[in-house]
Amino acid sequence: TSTVARRTWQALESPLAPKVLVPGGKPTRVEVNLTTQVMVLYVNGAVRLISHTSSGSGIAYCETATWEGKTQRFCGDARTPTGDYKTTWRRDGWHKSYLGQLYNPIFFNGGIAFHGALSVPLAPASHGCVRLPMHVAEVLPGLLGTGVPVHVRGRFAR
Repeated sequence: TSTVARRTWQALESPLAPKVLVPGGKPTRVEVNLTTQVMVLYVNGAVRLISHTSSGSGIAYCETATWEGKTQRFCGDARTPTGDYKTTWRRDGWHKSYLGQLYNPIFFNGGIAFHGALSVPLAPASHGCVRLPMHVAEVLPGLLGTGVPVHVRGRFAR
């Protein structure tokens, strides 16, 4: 309605706790819920950051890009695999990948990363990465170290 009414104010003042996806998980971890398209960062057992995301669309793709000096074709199924991973390498600022530009990427499953994007719809739309709003991608690197467990669960139903 574009108006913040009583119900919205009450929800903001008394938010519901996110559903824990990995009971008994490490105190510092990231949980990605593909069903709800939400990421939760826990630090020392407390919720530190919650953000909406846009994960892999599940739609097959083929992209042609110039990579390492030659034009190449890259194809895949654009999904964010479920499982248990750990954060690995990262880059500050914009990072050019063969599938596009990633802002402040933090990789956790090979070439799959958390990263800022200019488009983060409320549904899966990426090639497989976990897109985040730019303002979240700006602060996440300062909150999330290397070797932190990442748990990806659920499935988005269209």
